[in-house]
Amino acid sequence: MEFKCIKCNFEPLIKENEYYYCKRCSEKFPIKFGIPIFLSFEKEYLINEIRGMQFEAGLSHIPVNDFLIREVEHLKTWEELIEENKEKNFNYYEMVKFNFDTILKSLELKENEKILEIGCGSSSYILSKFQSLGCEVWGVDICFRLERKKKKNINLVIADMNNLPFPSQSFDIAIASSCIHHTPFPLLTFKEINRILVKNGKFIMVNEPAWGIFKSFGKLREEDNRHFLINEHNFSVFKYYHSLRKAGFKSKFIFPPYIEKKLSEGKVDNFRFSKIGKIVSLIFKNKKIKNLLLKISPIPASIIFGLGISVISVKKD
Repeated sequence: MEFKCIKCNFEPLIKENEYYYCKRCSEKFPIKFGIPIFLSFEKEYLINEIRGMQFEAGLSHIPVNDFLIREVEHLKTWEELIEENKEKNFNYYEMVKFNFDTILKSLELKENEKILEIGCGSSSYILSKFQSLGCEVWGVDICFRLERKKKKNINLVIADMNNLPFPSQSFDIAIASSCIHHTPFPLLTFKEINRILVKNGKFIMVNEPAWGIFKSFGKLREEDNRHFLINEHNFSVFKYYHSLRKAGFKSKFIFPPYIEKKLSEGKVDNFRFSKIGKIVSLIFKNKKIKNLLLKISPIPASIIFGLGISVISVKKD
């Protein structure tokens, strides 16, 4: 993979032992533990998010550069994370796995497709799954933890999702899980994702939290404080829909598979709106009504209840 300069857009960059170098503007981008760092520290929103993450991790005392890529003794696997959270009211890691596995079945992957996960984190179930299917996988985030004993076997890059260091039309599929709400500028983010996709490339957005009328009433003050700390935003489904369209995507909103599973099983006691969930579970027993609701309800349910967003978008010609 060749890279472009995030300062002046010149490509390709020249790789040296410890950095990538731009011939046009002479900018150097360091490489640490084999991971190139393409960040512009002039972006205030980016610095605020990194500092917020440092604060949450109890590492505010270390320099930002040392926080971006750091080694740890053990990095929990996705299976360990699911097991660790199984007693909680809501198992986020189980949801990510189930939603992605369900959507993956509809993608009709071709051999050796290039995949980019935006906001992949340090333990990406999604990238590992794509890699096991023979895809060329790349992950982007603003910081990483690496396990000391293991060698990195996935291509990782530190970068801002609003200014990716990849040439145009570099990937067949881009995916983001619980990530896009961290950008202050969703339209800019979607335009950048559109740029790096090939013609008819797909962008999958899953597990994305959204604003909802009833959901906003029950929001805890400490949630607002945390969201501000790590640069989270509460966009509505309308904001996502119109931003995707303006960015050049044709999008299909999907009822979250994990929520569908829980409603079908009647396991809704831990839902935020459990009473309504129980009523919907009863309605779901009628297959025709269930299929109709799954088709027409993703956007209305998000508007009213803040239902998480799952979308498959295709880059328009």
